[in-house]
Parts: sequence; C-alpha cells; structure tokens
Amino acid sequence: MLRVPVLGRLGDAYVTVVRGIPLIVLLSVVYYGLPTLGVTLPDFPAAVLALGLYSAAYTSEIVRGGISSVPAGQAEAARSLGLSRGQALRFVVLPQAWRVALPALGNEFISLILGSSLASAVTLQELFSQGRYITNATYRQFEVYAVLALVYFLLTFVLSRLVRGLEARLSRGVTLPERRVI
Repeated sequence: MLRVPVLGRLGDAYVTVVRGIPLIVLLSVVYYGLPTLGVTLPDFPAAVLALGLYSAAYTSEIVRGGISSVPAGQAEAARSLGLSRGQALRFVVLPQAWRVALPALGNEFISLILGSSLASAVTLQELFSQGRYITNATYRQFEVYAVLALVYFLLTFVLSRLVRGLEARLSRGVTLPERRVI
C-alpha cells in the first residue's frame, strides 16, 4: 500500500515468500541456515526472529485488508474537512479498519501461541519441549500432555475472550481511550 513502488514490491515479495513457507521450515532456516552465512543466534532469539517474521507477514496482510475495506470516500471526506493524510489515517481510516481486522488479528495471535510449540523442533526450551523432558523422566505421557494441552487452551481461551470483548465493545461504538495532547 506504500506510495513508494520499490518498497511496496519488496513488502509484497516478503509477504508472498514467507506466507508460502511452513513455520517449521522458517524456524529451521533461521536456526540452522543462518549459521552457514556466519550469523549464529542463541535458541530464544532465533525462535523469536522466525516467529516474528512469520507472524509479521500474516499480520501485515490482515492490516492491509482492514485498511482496504474502508471506502476511499472516508479518507477523501476527512481530507476535505482539512485533516492531513496522517490525521485522516489515524482518526478516520484506522478506527474503521481496526473493527474489520480485529477478529483476524486475534486468530493470528492465537495461531502464533500454538505455533510456538514448533520451536521445540529447533531445540528451543519452550513449553512443549519441557513437557517432553518431563515425560522422559516420569513416563507419564498422558498426564503431562494433558496439562500442556490445558495450559495452551487457557492461553488461547483468555486471548480469544479478550478479543471477543474488544469486538463487542467496538460494535457498540465504544472506542478505545485516546491520548489527549495538551
């Protein structure tokens, strides 16, 4: 959506490539592939980088779709009232885009939480890999994985309820508090 064609094409290429790669492959490329290029990252930063790159591609498409859903006449009307492009975007377009994008953003963040378990495939010590260590030590697979399932469920349940609450608030026309500049 950028007015600079080169940057817009680079962004589009990034989104297209990253969305076409499974998360486990991206994690492996960052963790195992970057060291062959001389870039070695510890486990946690490597996982954060891969998960961030992956989520950013999807999130950017969600935001782009939300902004595109706002009729162009809205921004034009704001501009005709004397708002700058930035003000029109901030006060007119983005609040409307937020309502459209919020459900998909909530789903993306839930998918990110669930996808983080794949980081154990590149030896990152996260929740799922800790569960594997416990099952190896105790031989109690059902109990350990049931607790892991419950923890993941609680994380995603709380997030989905928060998103649902925000959706309900926005559908009633109650907006988020704004900062006042004096």
